[in-house]
Amino acid sequence: MSAEVIEAPDKIKQNPNKCFCLGDILIALDVPEGFDLVSEDKHFFPICDVLNISFCQIDP
Repeated sequence: MSAEVIEAPDKIKQNPNKCFCLGDILIALDVPEGFDLVSEDKHFFPICDVLNISFCQIDP
């Protein structure tokens, strides 16, 4: 399974219409199959749950 953390500015430049920013991490709405969001911020969990994206929280 792959994990990916994306920096917002680069991804926004690539496709600004399919993305939204939360803090300094961006979630693309067209994420590939098997995508995991890895973050220290537990506040991403409810958003990932709604978007059906796998979320892994790591210790800060």
